[in-house]
Amino acid sequence: MLCACAMALGHPPICPPSRSMLTSFSQRTHLFQPSPAWPATPLSAQEASRNRLAALLLLRLFQSASWGRLLVLQKGQLETEKESPPAASFGVLHCSAWTCLSKSLQCNVLNELRQRIGEEEQSRYKKPIAAAAVHASLEFPNPKSGRGISPNRGSFVGLGSLACWLFQATWDRRLAGKDSRNERRCQALGSIFRRREGRRKGRDRKREKERETERGKQKERGKERERERKREREREKEREKERREKEKKKGKKEKERERKKRDRQRKTGWKEGRERKKEGGREEKVNEVYEWMDGWIDRYMEVGREGEREKRRGRNDTNPSFRRLFETAQAI
Repeated sequence: MLCACAMALGHPPICPPSRSMLTSFSQRTHLFQPSPAWPATPLSAQEASRNRLAALLLLRLFQSASWGRLLVLQKGQLETEKESPPAASFGVLHCSAWTCLSKSLQCNVLNELRQRIGEEEQSRYKKPIAAAAVHASLEFPNPKSGRGISPNRGSFVGLGSLACWLFQATWDRRLAGKDSRNERRCQALGSIFRRREGRRKGRDRKREKERETERGKQKERGKERERERKREREREKEREKERREKEKKKGKKEKERERKKRDRQRKTGWKEGRERKKEGGREEKVNEVYEWMDGWIDRYMEVGREGEREKRRGRNDTNPSFRRLFETAQAI
């Protein structure tokens, strides 16, 4: 701020800026160049008071514009942090801000400065500057006493234009580079996609609800089948129990019948007697056959011997009984 005031008053800068800023000042701004009407020789008391008044007005003006400068600084820092291209860097924004301020000063403030300086010079010859006026000027822009210095309205207009320009310059390039029609189309497509997404989510929720209902029904059916199987097992157990009871009763009856039959047979002795008869008859028959065969064999042998004797005597036995006996012995 002091550097700008000194350059505006024609003195060399107190804190020399960078090369890019000097180049921007020399190319874009002629307000900050030393005026040829202001010599570099020591100034008189009148010129010194005039310069002091001009510096005071510039300081008050820059104090009122401090928020604009802070805006420039903040925008520059943010753009630098985001590693934006050089067109939006801090130096360019800073020089552009100084350019806008210089134009505003040149258009509005210098006329006011000349008017105020002329009024003060004219009032100096009439009466000295009152202490109240000096105090009021120090309390700009809200003087507590005296008329003071009225705020410059043109500078605020310039600062407003600067703020608008900064807003446009620092706007997001992704939105700035898009066509409004394309943007509207994208918004329409986005709304369509959102509606489709909403419908899809609604369908998914409906299907999930149906699946939950179906799972609940299947679970209930499974429980019902399990209960039916349990009832069937109970019925099968009942049937098996009844069958065992019947078999038990039937077995008892059969056993009782067999027991009674054995008792009856034991009492009558029919079976034992029959078995004894069978055994006895079998043995007797076998013995009879053996005895009969032995007898016949003995008789055959005797007959044979008798026939031999008869042959030796020269007689032929024609007795039919002997012939039958001989045939029977051969058959046996």
